Amino acid sequence: MEQRIYRSIFKFFLLCFLLFCGEVYALLAGVAKVEITPEPGVPLNGYGARFGRGAIGKHDPLWAHVLYLSDGETELILVSLDLCVVDRVLREKVVSLLPESLPRDNIILTATHTHNGFGGMEPNFPIRFVSGRYIPELVESTARKISEAIRKAIDNKKPAVIGYGVIYQNDLTCNRRYSNGPYDPQIGIVALQDSNGADIAIIANMAGHPTSIGEEDFYLFSADYPGFYYSEIENLSAGQCMPFFLNGAEGNQTIQAPEGTSGWARTEKVGRLLAQRVWEAKKNIVFKDARLKLVTRKVKTPPSIAEFMPKETILQALIINDLAISFFPGELCVEYALKLREHAIGGGYNYHFTVGLANDYLLYFVPVNLLFDRTYEAGMNFYGSQAENWVIKECLSTIGIELQENNKPSISSEVDSLPNKVEILKVAGSAYERGYLRGVYAKNILEKRYEELILQPVKDGKYIPHSGFFSLLPYSVIDASNILLPFIAISIRPWAGKLSENAKSELIGISDGAELPFDKVWLLQNAMNIKMANDYAPLFNTPLCTSVAILGERAGANDLLIAHTADWDIDELPTVILHSPTSGIKFVEIAFPWFAGILCGMNEAGLVISITKEVKDNYSLMEENPPLEIAIKDILSTYSKFDDAYNELMKVKIPDGYHILLGGMKGDSKWEATVIPLGNLQATYQEKGIVLGCGDFTTVGEITLQRYNLLLQKISEERIVSVDELKQFITAGAEKDSQDGVWNQYSRFSVVFEPTAKRLWIAVAGKDGKPTNFESLTIE
Repeated sequence: MEQRIYRSIFKFFLLCFLLFCGEVYALLAGVAKVEITPEPGVPLNGYGARFGRGAIGKHDPLWAHVLYLSDGETELILVSLDLCVVDRVLREKVVSLLPESLPRDNIILTATHTHNGFGGMEPNFPIRFVSGRYIPELVESTARKISEAIRKAIDNKKPAVIGYGVIYQNDLTCNRRYSNGPYDPQIGIVALQDSNGADIAIIANMAGHPTSIGEEDFYLFSADYPGFYYSEIENLSAGQCMPFFLNGAEGNQTIQAPEGTSGWARTEKVGRLLAQRVWEAKKNIVFKDARLKLVTRKVKTPPSIAEFMPKETILQALIINDLAISFFPGELCVEYALKLREHAIGGGYNYHFTVGLANDYLLYFVPVNLLFDRTYEAGMNFYGSQAENWVIKECLSTIGIELQENNKPSISSEVDSLPNKVEILKVAGSAYERGYLRGVYAKNILEKRYEELILQPVKDGKYIPHSGFFSLLPYSVIDASNILLPFIAISIRPWAGKLSENAKSELIGISDGAELPFDKVWLLQNAMNIKMANDYAPLFNTPLCTSVAILGERAGANDLLIAHTADWDIDELPTVILHSPTSGIKFVEIAFPWFAGILCGMNEAGLVISITKEVKDNYSLMEENPPLEIAIKDILSTYSKFDDAYNELMKVKIPDGYHILLGGMKGDSKWEATVIPLGNLQATYQEKGIVLGCGDFTTVGEITLQRYNLLLQKISEERIVSVDELKQFITAGAEKDSQDGVWNQYSRFSVVFEPTAKRLWIAVAGKDGKPTNFESLTIE
């Protein structure tokens, strides 16, 4: 009797605890599935090689698996679809068909990413080149099937408990791009049981491309290895447990070939092994009640050169107690998942899963260190260098972890000006920070020059290829720039991979500071080479620059003088940029504000670089070389001695038409200058204390020959050349209005360097086209 009283009192207090304790939640869960395989003839999605061709049959079904969850405060729907991607129009249609009681933001649509799923649900180019013709009625019918399954899952809801955990593998997935590249060994597991301990659902989260189906079945519908995962779970549970597969950061991940299998045997082996391991791991999972939190945010996407890419998208996160699941609308490379997990665990979570291909499709996202590789993943990354920080920052924000903005410089630039209106931009810090400050300074001119030198020529049809896929597009009815620009940009992006890390960091800084896509900035840096490619008419029809060095006795007490006149087809003033690197040598460069390369410059050790370029109309884009002006810029911040700089320059591939005039201290006491490459005639003049910034006279064009002959004539008349005389020589015009003068109608500025005094003099084109007075600047 007494025991029954105590038992009754205990039950009473337990009931009160369950009713009133704020930390206990009554979880409800319901599941349903529906086959969504369409009829043969509907286009497949996943491979451009199919060109949108329709399926010829079905190997195995395509499913929509639906899970309903509610903790009494938050209710949500999770849908896993055997599709390559979740098209935006499909999500919008499904959302429009949701039960009125369910919040519109509380549905998560994910794709398993099978490349044998159907397309036909993307109305926009260029995705339609892969997903096939747009079929509105297919969107309607698929959305209605999903909607019916959602209603069934809600109707099937019952009290439930939830458990989750992780296991690890090293034989199911691997990096598909690099043999020793990173992979994600984690398999995330979420399982649900009812109040009697019966299984309701089990979710597996693993990162691996479902692209294992061979050519013989290339045109059959199939769920790929997730399909075998479903069937094995159903076998193990006697059909009582609903299997869900959520693909992870699979951008650069594929599946292995366990036990040396191939073909369908490989596909089946991976799917069944995954199911067996997940099912076995479930035995060690602790089931409990849970509090749910679903975060859905519309966010602006990073800047992109591709106008067809969305300007905003949906990011979601589901938090279940100490588990955080990030849902991302694209294909993340594995590096993102590993970094997000590290931050999440460090932020207090015990587990973190990444799920890709959710709610929308923004193509691939590669980390910055892989952005310049010539790989498929990098080539399908339309958001450039800004994407990495954006992904990490925004995804972590949805799970309550706010990262401080650490990419903006904490210092600012200074801008002074000379009497001739030349501005001096003073920047300090790392290469990125200096680039960022330069981007802020040059934002307007960068945008203007991009429109003039890149965008408008593309709109005018100048870059339409004569053969291949892009030559066949109907440019009479579509804007060529929308299609061609992104692919031109991506095709030359790997050129930047040949630059030093400092040079790449500065370019990324410029794009961030100017708030422009990296691809726009990089295209602009390559405008000259693209325009002068052998497939296109040259844009710049004048030689770019004349330079000369006077050394030894001919330079008198100065020991070395170097002069440079820059020609340019656009009427604009240069900017003098004074760099104070965090680590390295202070240097000054003279260039145009929108161009990150150096036309000429000097560091505080007196090392001078002057680049000249004679126009060639046979520039080969196949050589994939970044602009020389950017590639060698690091030399000024790295080397103080002539020999070290010379040895480094000898490693550089110098394109036809380019010459580099180098001057500086050789050893401890002798000033030296040379031109690279050095011809036989140049060596003769060098013995006389004259170094010309061109090749042999037998290989240069007529205009270049006239200019250097004029320069030689004036220099040869003097035994010793002073600074003032060199100013006159480097701005000498022709007897009549032509391009033959060292200074001509295309000349924009002239510079005279005094390396021994660490001083430079600069004159620019005045309103009348003639050079202004020279103004001085000393590197201090």
